[in-house]
Amino acid sequence: MKDYIVAGYKATPGQPTFLEGRDGLLSAIYASGNIADYQACLTGFAKRGAGVGGCLPGPLHRHQQRRDRELLHRQSAHLRGRHDVPTT
Repeated sequence: MKDYIVAGYKATPGQPTFLEGRDGLLSAIYASGNIADYQACLTGFAKRGAGVGGCLPGPLHRHQQRRDRELLHRQSAHLRGRHDVPTT
């Protein structure tokens, strides 16, 4: 887990929003190739309101929400193409 955290920090911009931090962590886990951990983290963020479509209040939330949806959609599409990943 600490490897994911360190790699997630490296993939996160300076002064990130919560969702940018989430994206950095998820991209690090995704890049590791451990699909079970990636799915578990996606589920954990979703349970706490920061899953696909999670947004921040404020004027930039629509841009952030669209970017999050696009990123997670691309990653999910890639995962669905794999036979060892269950689809939900």
